[in-house]
Amino acid sequence: MKKANQILLLFLYCFAFYFSFAQDPITRPHPKTIVGKVVDSASGIPLSQVSVAVSETERSSTFLSTLSNDSGFFEINLFTQQQYLVTFSFIGYKTVTRNINSIPSDLGVIPLPSLAKLLKEVQVTTKKPIIEQSFDKLIYNVDADLESSTASILDILRKIPMLALDADDNLYINGNNNFRVLINGKPTSLL
Repeated sequence: MKKANQILLLFLYCFAFYFSFAQDPITRPHPKTIVGKVVDSASGIPLSQVSVAVSETERSSTFLSTLSNDSGFFEINLFTQQQYLVTFSFIGYKTVTRNINSIPSDLGVIPLPSLAKLLKEVQVTTKKPIIEQSFDKLIYNVDADLESSTASILDILRKIPMLALDADDNLYINGNNNFRVLINGKPTSLL
């Protein structure tokens, strides 16, 4: 019984092998390739990661796409013979479109022109924050306060968080008057 199963299994393998090659080679689709190399038009340097998209017409959507390799080469396999549009696009470069009438086709070198645009001058401005807090201190930047040119020092001190002035203009930080006041990093006896 075991030998009969082995013979039957061998027969099925031979039968499947025969039918896999029994197809007419003319009707079996063979891939047709489109190849080329994408380079920078000014320098001739190969461009990698360029998007290569294939569509049937300008209005139809892309049905096949690939990226160029590190040497700028690409290869696309198609199974039908018809007219195609191949579009090459890359950031910073103009999009280039080529019509393909016959396949297989070697497009050769496809130069992509740069979209070199000079930017206008950029000026970055920032404002110093009025209050800066670090892990061990709190800094109040008087020159960042718009009222500093017209207000007195006591009026400015009343605006500082965690700082209080009593009726006699004595300073308290969190209810405690045991502290030192530094102006520009130096101790002062004014307060």
